[in-house]
Amino acid sequence: MKEQQIKIIQEARENQIRWLNRFFVIPKKGKGKWLKIIDCSELNEQLQEEIFKMDDIHILRGIKNQNDWMIKIDIESTYHHFQDNSNLRDFLRFNLKGILFRYVTMPQDIKRTPLIIQKILIKVMQFFRETMQLRRIANSEKLIFFNQDKELLTQQIPAIRRKLNSLGWIIAEEKSCLIPNQQVEFLGWRINSLEDRIQMTTER
Repeated sequence: MKEQQIKIIQEARENQIRWLNRFFVIPKKGKGKWLKIIDCSELNEQLQEEIFKMDDIHILRGIKNQNDWMIKIDIESTYHHFQDNSNLRDFLRFNLKGILFRYVTMPQDIKRTPLIIQKILIKVMQFFRETMQLRRIANSEKLIFFNQDKELLTQQIPAIRRKLNSLGWIIAEEKSCLIPNQQVEFLGWRINSLEDRIQMTTER
């Protein structure tokens, strides 16, 4: 299994099992591939609710400027880049074809995971603001950067890549736009900085 090869999951012994979650797969929309789901609904009921705010379209409206140049980056499987060193690991078990596995990274199905990821992203995006004076937004695995100077933004792209790669994050090239543009789609919105307009996409 790919997840086992890249150390997202590992085989578990029966004496390690405290909790067994339901596991199933669903088809990915329009991709001919399958998405693996670990059902953590019962476990989530036992976890304390934590309220937090993610960057969204309202924050984007406040930081973008007319005639901005933009790049967007999609991080591949953001959640799996972080080791789960908490005691929750003992509750992240599932059975696949008679073999017991457990997650060693953070599965996206745990309700506290987005909060932890966003806290980490805030620090990373703060680095870009302080070192490159970049306006930027991070929403889970989706990042967008703004600069009025196209040439400068182009020069900053390799440094952005290096920083993300140094964290072990993989850029999903096919979902990203790494050539500065004045029209991009982000979080289901079409941003046109030339006309200073934001519109909902048909997919949204």
